[in-house]
Amino acid sequence: MLELLAEIERNREESVTRQEFLEILSDKVEKLATWVGGLSDNFGYGLEDMTYGLLKKSLKRDFNLSG
Repeated sequence: MLELLAEIERNREESVTRQEFLEILSDKVEKLATWVGGLSDNFGYGLEDMTYGLLKKSLKRDFNLSG
């Protein structure tokens, strides 16, 4: 009987440990997703700024359009 109670207690402790691990992991994944989203936005804006200048020059050169 004591062995059974000890095993139940060990399982409960492991369960809490797994739950804590999952909470930490979930938090880290959420932070990573936020960071990657911000990186994607920054890259997209930089690319947009760069291509806008190239498009303007190309329109002027190829179609004699200015804007």
